Amino acid sequence: MADQIPLPHLGPRPLVVAPVVFVAFEIAGEPKAKARHRSRIGFLNRKPFVMQYPDPETAKYEKVIAQVAALAMRGRDPTDKPVALLVHAYRSVPASWSKRDREAALAGALPPVSRPDGDNYLKVASDAMNKVVFFDDSQVIDSRVIKRYDLKPALRIEVREFLPAE
Repeated sequence: MADQIPLPHLGPRPLVVAPVVFVAFEIAGEPKAKARHRSRIGFLNRKPFVMQYPDPETAKYEKVIAQVAALAMRGRDPTDKPVALLVHAYRSVPASWSKRDREAALAGALPPVSRPDGDNYLKVASDAMNKVVFFDDSQVIDSRVIKRYDLKPALRIEVREFLPAE
């Protein structure tokens, strides 16, 4: 098919990315990246132990992503196919920047090379979509994160299925 993007040969049956987007949605507001787990020391029968728990802000944001993804799925079941995940993180330009730097950033001449790292945007998106868009984030076999400055900060997520080549 001319509309499909061929990938390198992956064993006896190559896969291609479906030309149609499986699901795509955007969450307005400053995008948040996955933060590290938190730890605290507790005591049980006077013996100390370390308890790990997710960052509360990350957990809230993952819930928002999952809810918006469920709405975008429109009642469909999660895919069981391998998927390609594209995450766009549109960040606002820092208010402290000069007008010249701000214009350059919005034009794409000054990319956001500061933290958070792109892979943390990917982690928050893929973890949030478990059992909503796909059964497990291990199905993500191709991923990309694009960080840009924009006047309207947002997190945009696009998922495409991989299909066997015909």
